Amino acid sequence: MTAPQPKTTTYLARGGDAITVSGFAFTGDPRGGSLSAHGKATGEAFWPVGAVLADYLCWDCPLLAAGDATERKRVVELGCGLGLCGLVAASRLHGAGDRVQLTDGSAAVVSLARAACATLAAAHGTAAPVRASVLRWGDAATIRCLNAAGGGGGGGGGGGNEGWGAALPALLRRCCCAPARGGGGACPPGCYDLVIASDILYDPRLAVPAAARLAATADALLVPEAAAGLPVRGASPPALWHRWTDQSLGPSARAAGGERARPMVVVAFQRRSVALAVLEDAFAAAGFEMHRPTPGNADDADAPEGYVSDLFANRSEGTTDLWDQQLCCFTRCSEAAAPVVVAAPLLVAPPR
Repeated sequence: MTAPQPKTTTYLARGGDAITVSGFAFTGDPRGGSLSAHGKATGEAFWPVGAVLADYLCWDCPLLAAGDATERKRVVELGCGLGLCGLVAASRLHGAGDRVQLTDGSAAVVSLARAACATLAAAHGTAAPVRASVLRWGDAATIRCLNAAGGGGGGGGGGGNEGWGAALPALLRRCCCAPARGGGGACPPGCYDLVIASDILYDPRLAVPAAARLAATADALLVPEAAAGLPVRGASPPALWHRWTDQSLGPSARAAGGERARPMVVVAFQRRSVALAVLEDAFAAAGFEMHRPTPGNADDADAPEGYVSDLFANRSEGTTDLWDQQLCCFTRCSEAAAPVVVAAPLLVAPPR
């Protein structure tokens, strides 16, 4: 079997920024055999469905839109591979407190992602700072570390930038040595406004437990939301599921920028030997509902035609039997209260 060959992938983002990552070329079976046979992780190659996610981040992601009112935007990528999608997100963020965190379960993959971070910083000085760390889904200690380093608090609104400076290793040590939840130590809440992932379920033997860990990890990293304010499952208006309006502001203030993107998880899914239902069911069990985003820049010739790709690489808004790749967005929801059934009284004939 021929050893994987080095390969550089360049994505041209909206506005002309060229985002470059370097890894290995891949051709072979869907489980990454030609990589693993030579001691490489599957994440050391760029997988094409990542381009669907990258397009969404550039064109239609509400958090990264210019008019979004969220302060100190924080993005985390799970199973980042070479990190292209996270770097695209960083290229769209220019606020003083904006940050992007890349994570992967493989140290070798993370080292490649860190190299890509350095390349981005050198080529695009205005992009948000990006860090890369090892994270295995469900690892509570590392999740606490990432939330503490990312700033803690809702909406990225607290913690400043200390988690991204030279003091990060010390901060991680303090966090990881602190007592776990329930053991007397404070566990920082999720601090990320957007969790992204691409092509992360491909082995049917492991898919169900892996999807459950993915959903739980994403939930723990996302900024918390008040349960009372969550929409009932299936009741979100199709055009408004991804946004909420700060009702504490007056009408004029809301119109001037009181709308914010809802915390969400965005997953680019490649159709292979794992059913999409595995991913959807895992997030449903974690309290999320799935949405399919639609493009909102129809007047721009460069905008994508949709976030579903078929076997012939044609993009569209809806799915057909030939769909091959699609984008799935997950937001938290509440369950409708079960109707209260009052039993009719038992009528007993009076004695004669």
